[in-house]
Amino acid sequence: MSEEEGSRRMAKARQRAARERQERLEQALQEFDQLEKEDKDKEQRRVSTSDPEARVMKQPGGGYAPSYNVQIDTDANNGVVAAVGVVQAGNDFEQLEPGVDRVKDNLKETPKEVVTDGGYVSKDTIVAMKQRAIEYIAPCVDEAGKGQSSYDQRGVSAEYQSSQFVYDAQTNSYLCPQGKILSYEGKEQRHLQVSYRYRAQRLDCERCPMKSQCCAGNRVVGRSVHRSEELAEVAEFRQKMQSQRAREIYKTRAQVAETPNLWIKAKFGLRQFSVRGLAKVGMEALWACLTYNIRVWMRLCWRKAVVVQPA
Repeated sequence: MSEEEGSRRMAKARQRAARERQERLEQALQEFDQLEKEDKDKEQRRVSTSDPEARVMKQPGGGYAPSYNVQIDTDANNGVVAAVGVVQAGNDFEQLEPGVDRVKDNLKETPKEVVTDGGYVSKDTIVAMKQRAIEYIAPCVDEAGKGQSSYDQRGVSAEYQSSQFVYDAQTNSYLCPQGKILSYEGKEQRHLQVSYRYRAQRLDCERCPMKSQCCAGNRVVGRSVHRSEELAEVAEFRQKMQSQRAREIYKTRAQVAETPNLWIKAKFGLRQFSVRGLAKVGMEALWACLTYNIRVWMRLCWRKAVVVQPA
């Protein structure tokens, strides 16, 4: 290749790199606008200029980096990967239903039982699995204290913590230790519960001689407390997970679910994707899972081929 031809190729390569960089920047702006429309909090409202479709996620070491969330659905009987998906969400709370749909699309059959770790457990997930008639096995997340007011973590005197406020079911209100009424204000959807919020009148709190022990930091609103209720589906789930059978089933989760992940990372060396974009990353994850399945298939064939000779 002549020097002139080499120079032309280098010039074209630089032009192509500049064009692709400009395209990535434009796409990054579009992705950022989309995150703003979705009303994401500031921690999640980040995009990468090197891979706009990636999302900045928290890493095991505590830092943040552009990442994708790979979801692998594994068959418990033979250990093969039944489905794989790549998503942009930084957590797993909303990923179980899409995973079930992927399995159904691939196998033409809905699984009768699913087992996950605690990262997938939420009120919506429990209810959805109940509606789909799928037995859901997962850790029973402890919600103790989550229905209490955040004042209980701010050094409030023991006499004025939420447990000292008396609930009146007839009037749907609370009575504080000083005899003032906290009226119903609204409700919030919490992790596994519905939390009902009650608040006192600001003037009642301002005139109260015990304000410094109850809500010293409140300047424009009165003291609030929360009352939490658990859905029937969640209560049923908690009771089921207390059974010995459910606990024994859950013990098998790590071996079934973690083995493909460990093999893909440790044996195949796929700890970082070599391509950009959601579609391409999805293809790379799919090829890794297909490779893993070939390994499992070979092991299963070998087991069938082994004949034990009589002694």
